[in-house]
Amino acid sequence: MSAALSIDSRIQVTIVTKTNVKTSNTYDAQGGIAVSVGEDDSLEHHLNDTLKAGCGLCDEEVVRQIVEGSHEALKRLVGWGAKFDCEDKKYQLGLEGGHSRHRVLHAEGARTGREILRSLLQTVLQRDNVQILENHFVVELLSDSHKIVGALVQSDAKKLMIFRSENILLATGGLGQVYRETSNPSVATGDGVALAQRAGAALMDMEFVQFHPTTLYIAGAARILISEAVRGAGGLLVDKYGRRFMCGRHELAELAPRDVVSRVVLETIKETQDTQVYLDVRHMTDFAEKFPSLHRVCLEFGIDSSKAVIPVCPSAHYHVGGIKTDMQGKTNVEGLLAAGECAAIGLHGANRLASNSLLEGLVMGHEVSEVLNSRSYSNRMGPVAMPSMGKRDFYMDLEDMRRSLRFLMWRQVGIVRSKEGLQLAQDRVKVWRDVLVNRKMNEVSQWELFNMVQVSTFIIDSALQREESRGVHFRSDFPETHGEWKRHIEND
Repeated sequence: MSAALSIDSRIQVTIVTKTNVKTSNTYDAQGGIAVSVGEDDSLEHHLNDTLKAGCGLCDEEVVRQIVEGSHEALKRLVGWGAKFDCEDKKYQLGLEGGHSRHRVLHAEGARTGREILRSLLQTVLQRDNVQILENHFVVELLSDSHKIVGALVQSDAKKLMIFRSENILLATGGLGQVYRETSNPSVATGDGVALAQRAGAALMDMEFVQFHPTTLYIAGAARILISEAVRGAGGLLVDKYGRRFMCGRHELAELAPRDVVSRVVLETIKETQDTQVYLDVRHMTDFAEKFPSLHRVCLEFGIDSSKAVIPVCPSAHYHVGGIKTDMQGKTNVEGLLAAGECAAIGLHGANRLASNSLLEGLVMGHEVSEVLNSRSYSNRMGPVAMPSMGKRDFYMDLEDMRRSLRFLMWRQVGIVRSKEGLQLAQDRVKVWRDVLVNRKMNEVSQWELFNMVQVSTFIIDSALQREESRGVHFRSDFPETHGEWKRHIEND
């Protein structure tokens, strides 16, 4: 949407989304947007915090581009109608893990993503050159001589149709659904990454999956993310005995980087033989006022946060890697661009700094639009051939395979990894992939499963290659960080 709003009004834009336009990680984002607008803050502080979180793999030029574009991005967003929490006409700035300054803007406490999407959508709907097609699923990208010529799409009426275009931007979000425990919505099945790879695009940093240490863990409840803003405001992590376990494990305690907190949470669960740890906010007298949505959800499941601790566990949250792009969102396939979580631009390195992702989407959307605005357009494209579809019947138990994949990825390719577990996962996923190849697929759920198996393969392969621990990638058999691995892994 950021790209659509910055594209020249003379260019026709079609936004295709596989469910409704609000179903996304953006809409669900409780955390905020990081912008260095505080009196004690600066672009350099923001840049340095991002580089530190990235554990040596950030592209400093890219980080500088995003950070330096943050103020203009915020100005554009406010101009589109977004409203952020203020006090005495000044932004209320939160502190989140890995940040050295209070620089995270929020809207209505933990409804930041919803407010950002509201303002973007409201403005997009006023543009005559932009149309939105909901419940349309992109089955395949169409290319000719390594050049994009269109996309094969299943419509809301389940009819296959070809969209002819020499310029396609993938902004398809994450792949959290390949894991059993995830904060991601059901649509986050890695479709964009799989589509791009099948079209010939290079992938990068696929092994880096960020796990959020605190999602609500109640039987029957969705794995609702509990923002770091709660810990930034004073929330404490305790075990079943009420003991704080982050003290002494990291100098920032509860506000240590997410990969550190996630691993310590996992260790604590094993040590205490419990199924979760707990977030203690009983001492926060303003908790219900600051985080009304979370307070309401807890009450629905019988937890009064003023009297009882909140059960939490880690969940797959953000995919740091993805489709390799340059600083303008261009891939190695002519006409194919990518931005946001599905892209790997080098901003996050080996570990994303909290609240940099919404910022990345806004800045890169604008950067991509500059590329698209500079291109010439014509309607002189020739016919586009329908790609060959699968020939074998799709007869397997889809739900069982999907459930098995997610469980396998969580156990063997999750927060802590090893060669033995990764090889086991690699062997099993290869069998599933071979089973799915060349199948007749008529349902979105079937294509989603194929995409999930495909992206899981690349995560596993890259995790096996990286024989060290760095950022969100932790190998129990290679627990140290090594200089020889200060490089990116690419999947062709």
